[in-house]
Amino acid sequence: MKVKVLICAAAVLFVSGMLMAEDGQKGEGRGKGYGDQGKREELKSSCPECQPLAEQIKAKREIMEGLRDKMKALNEAEKAKHEEMRAKKDAEWQAKLEEVKKTDPKKAEEMIKNHEERKKEREGKKEGRKEGRDGEKREGPKDGKGGKEGEKRDGPKGPSEAELEKMKTDNPERYKIMMERQALQKELQALHDQFKECEQKNKGKDNKEK
Repeated sequence: MKVKVLICAAAVLFVSGMLMAEDGQKGEGRGKGYGDQGKREELKSSCPECQPLAEQIKAKREIMEGLRDKMKALNEAEKAKHEEMRAKKDAEWQAKLEEVKKTDPKKAEEMIKNHEERKKEREGKKEGRKEGRDGEKREGPKDGKGGKEGEKRDGPKGPSEAELEKMKTDNPERYKIMMERQALQKELQALHDQFKECEQKNKGKDNKEK
């Protein structure tokens, strides 16, 4: 039971960190990147060759938003399950404590002391993970002007290969969503690069005509 609680908590906190980092970027207008960091200004082009790419990017972003919603729903369900397991465990501990108090008050005091120490340790680890997530949030352009289109930025790090393998076994539903998101991010990256090249090509034609 204890191992299951820890695994569930770790998975929830890991993805919570990713989603929180994404929420921190949502609607801030930091360029027109290819990821799923919330809604962005819709890409449009006057070039008939470029506009279809813009429409494909829009469609892919909508799919990405749907996957993000699925992940959040899954995360909330797992968080609720974890809290239920924690409440049950605490109730069992409290019942045991009451029984020990009747027969061995000194041992009961030791149980309370150990319980408080474990609680502080959990809170310390939780705070450490929060600080780690804050440090992994994407950095926006320093000049505050939105940055260059397609500009690559340091962002929240994705799961390692070992973490993905563990997720594949322990939580196949979450693993499937993660894989779909990663594949879609690559597709968006490629489409965005194509759109940028098309726009530059179109701009070059306009300059020659002038």
